[in-house]
Amino acid sequence: MEKLFIPCKRDSAFYRDLRYIADDETVIENPHKGWYYHFVDNGMRRSFYRDGVKEGYFFEDVPGLKIIYLRIDWSDIEKEEGVYDWSEIDEIMEKWGAHGFKFTFRICTFEGISRDIPFATPKYVFDKGAKYIAHDLRSINSKTPFDENEPYCYEPYYSDPVFLENLDRFMTECERKLDGHPLVEYIDVGSFGTWGEGHCCAGSELSYDLDTIKAHIDMCIRHFKKTQIMLNYDLAIDFEWLAHYGAEMGLGLRCDSINVAGYVASNGYNTLSTPDMYALYNTYAPVDLEHGHLRCNTPDVHRSGLAYLEALKRSGATYAGFHGYIEQWLPENKYIHSYIANRLGYWYFLDGFSMSPVFSGRNAFLTLDVRNKGFAKAYYKYTAKALIKDNSGNLTEIKCSDIDNTAWLPEQECTSRISLDFENVKKGTYTLYFGLFDKDTPVKFAIKPEYYENGYCNFGKIVVE
Repeated sequence: MEKLFIPCKRDSAFYRDLRYIADDETVIENPHKGWYYHFVDNGMRRSFYRDGVKEGYFFEDVPGLKIIYLRIDWSDIEKEEGVYDWSEIDEIMEKWGAHGFKFTFRICTFEGISRDIPFATPKYVFDKGAKYIAHDLRSINSKTPFDENEPYCYEPYYSDPVFLENLDRFMTECERKLDGHPLVEYIDVGSFGTWGEGHCCAGSELSYDLDTIKAHIDMCIRHFKKTQIMLNYDLAIDFEWLAHYGAEMGLGLRCDSINVAGYVASNGYNTLSTPDMYALYNTYAPVDLEHGHLRCNTPDVHRSGLAYLEALKRSGATYAGFHGYIEQWLPENKYIHSYIANRLGYWYFLDGFSMSPVFSGRNAFLTLDVRNKGFAKAYYKYTAKALIKDNSGNLTEIKCSDIDNTAWLPEQECTSRISLDFENVKKGTYTLYFGLFDKDTPVKFAIKPEYYENGYCNFGKIVVE
């Protein structure tokens, strides 16, 4: 049989083509991207999402899911003024963090007119004079019990100075606890609106001015300087200035509930209501699209995941997740789920490399040809590392120059040149290993697993003259 010839991409005797070891099937769980699950939603008092996760089960059969979303209420943490209880959050983070999970947070101040959560904002805030709308729980047709001595659900006026003053103090505590935490992936601006979504549906239905919404955004920016902040598109949808402001301030963009039945007729196949807004953000910061409640939709709405895939691609998404019901999604969309998992954010293919002649005591130059087949760029710079192994199996780390992987844009072929320091390397034959790392975490290329060793790709033999 005639041997297949793969043409070299470069006219160079020093070039090695690596396309033959590419792997476009294995799901890679790289950092700062991927699927997430709403483990806590509508506050800690509603447990039905996490109750559906069996003890000892950590989504091992859900490819690319390594982020847990925690949407809690202010009153979950500060039940009394100045008394903060993070014990339930600490328990979740310790348990799931031990299995390699990261966490995202939204802290809400109103959960809609609900019998079981009358105070998402702590009661003491209203006792101190913050203005509110009291919704009569007795008028709600629901089997959920409520406290007859407190038959109202309290929605704050989001512009009230007493409310904002106490919220700002609480956010100082959240900053202490969460900002820069190594396990916290991002923080939502969640203090404005029903469910923290930036609107007042299922509540007062009031509209607020630009200054009020900006005050909530700015409060989050003041308190979270080390951790990525995400802006819900509903916060900015009525104010073009705010949309641009969020992007200029480095915020990412999040949309709750893609693929809702009502969006299909008006927003087209991908169901995005403001598709152009995402281009304001995804050049500089990540985009997150949450899937709508599957049980609220008919099967034709989510179209076996194809509409969701189209929305993620159109928006340049880095994160995607579920408002519950992953047990319904996965069996119906097994293959498209894995397809999406790799393409969320960046997905690096290493087409080949060239290595200049290597001389002991001098620098050599490694040139990489990289193709990003993901929906987005990476928003974090990763560290290039190189090792060489001699014939006795001894490893030596080789100092590398910096590399800017954030310049590897989606759907583009990119070339990067790295200087390697062979100053203290003796003459001989070695095996060269190269890798990208987020601190100690490998950032893997789409390469067959047998070519990886401890996060490094085996580049084969080199000779040091």
